[in-house]
Amino acid sequence: MKQYLLILLGSIVGMTSCVSVATVEEFSVESLLPADITFAPTVKTIAVIDNTEPASIPALNGVTVKTTLQADGSIVAEKLATCIADANYFDKVVISSTSAGNDNPKTRVLHPDTVKNILEELGADMLLTVDKAKIKTRSMYTDYRDELPYVSGAVTVQTRLYMPGRVKPFQNFVDRDTLYWPLVELTDKIVITEASEYMGDMAMKHVSPYWNEEGRYYFSGGSINMRDAAVSMRENDWDLAFDSWMLDYKGKSKKKKMRAAYNIGLYYEMKGDMQTAIKYVQEARDMAVGNARPKQDSTLMRLPEEWIFIDRYLNTLQQKELLLQKLNLQLERFNE
Repeated sequence: MKQYLLILLGSIVGMTSCVSVATVEEFSVESLLPADITFAPTVKTIAVIDNTEPASIPALNGVTVKTTLQADGSIVAEKLATCIADANYFDKVVISSTSAGNDNPKTRVLHPDTVKNILEELGADMLLTVDKAKIKTRSMYTDYRDELPYVSGAVTVQTRLYMPGRVKPFQNFVDRDTLYWPLVELTDKIVITEASEYMGDMAMKHVSPYWNEEGRYYFSGGSINMRDAAVSMRENDWDLAFDSWMLDYKGKSKKKKMRAAYNIGLYYEMKGDMQTAIKYVQEARDMAVGNARPKQDSTLMRLPEEWIFIDRYLNTLQQKELLLQKLNLQLERFNE
């Protein structure tokens, strides 16, 4: 699987173990994640339409706070269709101004006959509607020391998937998030436009695989080999870093071997070998448990601080392995 690596040289995180200080550095990696829904390969064309209420009329000056604004559904739908098209997952994405009518003004759910007519008119296999898109605004300060007030917007977008021959929508999605804007020169029009575009981007992940930026960490101190590997990482030379980590992994120090095993697991994740990655990180976690020491005046054991760090990464890898299985299933449509 193709992956893009971005080494962030200035992002250093300090973590203290019971005996010494272990330096940890962070970088970002973009991973391709599966869509929430897996479709049959026969679903090749998807149509996107706006089925929302009319957008709110912006105030002439400034921004309206402590109110609910209706987003611009046409912007949401256009942005959503563009994001899906850019993913190149479906053969064709149709964005249409076709009116869905008012089958149910309260719920915005379409009648099966309406769905059938729209799909036939647009020549699509599936219909994705933007049904509700709202912004609840309020003024705020991000910190009690801030002199510059902000406006927050709690955004909610509801989308539905329709398939021909079904009485009810195939899927119903509701996405929520909060956006922030500096109050200076802010207007209702800016809030509505930017929030509408953001909502379209939010909803894309339900129907198409998407790129997601994630943080990763590696031990970069505690030994000469770790420091040499850190230099290689800054030059984006993973293979040379791997060689340095293996020297510590094959050494006698249990603590150095534990940290090296963790880093080697990261190396194999970047190479796309999830099973080997999990194997090494599992070994690192087991070694961390083996390094536990009795608590003072207690029968309980104190785990090294690295254990939490390693355990979280192991859980991340195990979850990602399941996601990759789902992604591979979705990408089989390109083998047809």
